[in-house]
Amino acid sequence: MCTKDRSKVLCVEKEPKGLQLLDAGEKENLNKALCLRGVTAIKSFYLRLKEKKFVEELDIVDIQELYR
Repeated sequence: MCTKDRSKVLCVEKEPKGLQLLDAGEKENLNKALCLRGVTAIKSFYLRLKEKKFVEELDIVDIQELYR
């Protein structure tokens, strides 16, 4: 999942714990990006995050598209 302009990706961070939007231009952040096996799973997870207001509008993209 990433911002509409694809400048930030949703990542799970250990310190501080939780979800964060990090710069998609850094390969290390792409390696930390939240990825799930299937599109259905990621859509379901995204809808739950959005419902609880943890995230705003994000796009679901294939992580390979973000590697430059």
